[in-house]
Amino acid sequence: MRLIRLLALTALVALVVAGCSGDSDEGSSTTTVATTASVSTTTTSVTTTSVTTTSSVPTTTGAPPQACTSGRVEPPAGAATKEVPDVDGDGKPDQGWISEAADGTVTVGIDTAAGGGFTAPFESASPVMRSVLVANVDEQGPVELLFDDGRIVQLHAVVDCAIVPVTNPEGETYRFGLGFTDVGTGVGCVDTAEGRRLVGLDVTKDEGDDVAWSRTIIELDGTDARNGATTTGTFHRPEEAEAIDLLHQVTCGTLTVPADALTAPQR
Repeated sequence: MRLIRLLALTALVALVVAGCSGDSDEGSSTTTVATTASVSTTTTSVTTTSVTTTSSVPTTTGAPPQACTSGRVEPPAGAATKEVPDVDGDGKPDQGWISEAADGTVTVGIDTAAGGGFTAPFESASPVMRSVLVANVDEQGPVELLFDDGRIVQLHAVVDCAIVPVTNPEGETYRFGLGFTDVGTGVGCVDTAEGRRLVGLDVTKDEGDDVAWSRTIIELDGTDARNGATTTGTFHRPEEAEAIDLLHQVTCGTLTVPADALTAPQR
């Protein structure tokens, strides 16, 4: 009888030990799952941070933001006004205007969303319509202004809350021709491996259905400009008529003078 009781007790102990062993394995399994979930969460967090960092890189290039908060000038009566891209880096679009006085003086102004503003004269002897296209041509800052009088385009930029000329290596205001001089026929922007760039366009030969052209990249550094690489090619009518037309226009990306420029009211 004692032997039978001893055997029963031994069997019971074995069952308890087995049960405890089973509980320990389940606890180990639970810990492993929790650890795996933690690693997975950490990996997701790292991936998100990487994406955020990559997408924020373009906003750090170029001139730092500097909201212009003073100097606003009330646009004269009859001035043409239009919303223009953000010129002072505060992330808000600004308001541009252009006016012509009775004596023929043309003034360009920008009122910033931050409450500031500044003006500049549009000096030109051309008798035709005068327009100003505001665009961040290389998407790096500062924002440029293309002063178009129908014959010549003068390059300016907004720097330190003022409209100032962008100059060539000789210290003169950088200019593009619009077919009336020997310095080109149009202005545009093109995408390159280094990003968007301002270019001077020129029709070098137009015979029959063939139009030979050249395109010179303008290397910008703040208010300094110099000629970069030149590309040449030939367009053919009629299949490339639109591209040929652009050789005689002032554009940048989707911005065009007829649709987006400030144009002085005609007197």
